[in-house]
Amino acid sequence: MEATISGDTIEVNWIGTDTKSLYWKGTYQAPAAAGDWKWTSQGDTETMASALLASQDATKDFTYSEADGVSWETTALGTTITVKTVKQ
Repeated sequence: MEATISGDTIEVNWIGTDTKSLYWKGTYQAPAAAGDWKWTSQGDTETMASALLASQDATKDFTYSEADGVSWETTALGTTITVKTVKQ
């Protein structure tokens, strides 16, 4: 998976060998202070409704820490995992 934050939006995509499929598109709230932080993203449910592999949730909790980057929980095929990213 790949997460991109641009302005006040976060977009998360499933990444395949030659494909990119939307998983999440929603709001991003920048931290008010340095350090570890969390936010609840309000999903763009209209955009995600037309994406086959997109989340069906209206909100999603994201966390940032220097150790784990941006992370969130994802459930697919009945299995829930925590996805952790690194800044590139």
